[in-house]
Amino acid sequence: MKKDIDDLAIRASEDEAVFERLVNEYTPFICSQVKKITGQPYVCEQDDTFSIGLFAFYKAVKTYNINKGGFIGYASSVIKNHLIDSLRKDSKEVNVVSFDLENRQDGPDSGEAINLYQSAIDEYNSMKEREAIKDEIASLSIELEKYGVSFSKMEQDSPKHKKVRDEIWRVIDVVSKHEEICRILTEKRYLPIKKICMETKITPKKIGKFRNYILACIIIANGDYPILHDYLQIKEGE
Repeated sequence: MKKDIDDLAIRASEDEAVFERLVNEYTPFICSQVKKITGQPYVCEQDDTFSIGLFAFYKAVKTYNINKGGFIGYASSVIKNHLIDSLRKDSKEVNVVSFDLENRQDGPDSGEAINLYQSAIDEYNSMKEREAIKDEIASLSIELEKYGVSFSKMEQDSPKHKKVRDEIWRVIDVVSKHEEICRILTEKRYLPIKKICMETKITPKKIGKFRNYILACIIIANGDYPILHDYLQIKEGE
């Protein structure tokens, strides 16, 4: 069944009729993802948030390939990230409105009301951020299991000293942009240490010591983990 949906998604990327069939079958899935991320008690096809989820589903279909894992997990991540981006944008617009209200100062209680309103917005954003981080860690943990690595092992293997950390980050930067090494990593599920040493001039012993950390960071760098990506300060295109 899992393979069926993966194959169907690949076909849907090039066949509009197959895509419509996929959407009809997975509308409840899209609604459930929207409900989960936004906290809405009920989601219908007329909601703006559903439209965002549907667009994200379309983007997931168009960008999916078997190297990204199962389609359902991939689509869930894409929908989540699109919705989070939309919520962040909306919260910024609300902050502009709040600033305008503060400048008006219509009454003696307006300042207190604005503060309460801003606190509610901040708390909402913090809650959504925490939920999003948990979702990304859960998704990453599933992906890392395919390589025999756990999230806790990644943390344990992280370099503690700045000099070593800078050296390992140079390795991660080189490897995450190296197509052949990334292909080996994705297809064969292992880190080609000998090849990495040739590309980076770092000793096999050092690469081996930080293997779990390097592997996990490469997966984050090349995967759909925007919050963890920012947290680890992985800079794309630099």
